[in-house]
Amino acid sequence: MLNKTRTLTALGTTLFLALAGAGYASAQERVVVVEDEEERDGLAIGVELGGGHMECEGTGCDGVTEAGELGLNVGVMLTPNLAIMADGWLMGHTEDRLTLTHAMATIGPQLWIGPFWVRGGVGVARASFNYDAGIIDIGDKTETVPAAMAALGVEVISTEDFALDVRLRGGTGFFNDGDTEVRNLSLGVGANWY
Repeated sequence: MLNKTRTLTALGTTLFLALAGAGYASAQERVVVVEDEEERDGLAIGVELGGGHMECEGTGCDGVTEAGELGLNVGVMLTPNLAIMADGWLMGHTEDRLTLTHAMATIGPQLWIGPFWVRGGVGVARASFNYDAGIIDIGDKTETVPAAMAALGVEVISTEDFALDVRLRGGTGFFNDGDTEVRNLSLGVGANWY
């Protein structure tokens, strides 16, 4: 009976020490993860390539056309999960010697929630066309008008100083006192440095 009690005591002590050691090791791992967690800070710079469409509705235009996209953003991190971003965004389409472009410049917040982020902004837009008539080029630009943009994305690669994301972006330029709208929608890939 005494041997049985000693065996159970030894087994219980071993089990307790094993669990305590595992708990201690687990706590140490959690501390290491917190120390190694990526934190964005300072200046944020990004470039974007994508494709989508431009849509024009209202006086003087009606239609949707596919378009390529190029974007650039620069901002400052206020916290590891919040930045104020200045954003330049150009979409263009060329067909039969006619090139249509829609450019937007906005400023607004970007918020990260885990690997996901959302961005909004207000600013200005301008549309233009250029037709290569062989001997001469014919072109025109609109006035600069108010604009709004919204985007969301997910980071597929993320390190302390770099992130690669996939993003969906939409924006609108308000032309002719709100009578005409040019809207952009694009799906792109962005590279970002912090």
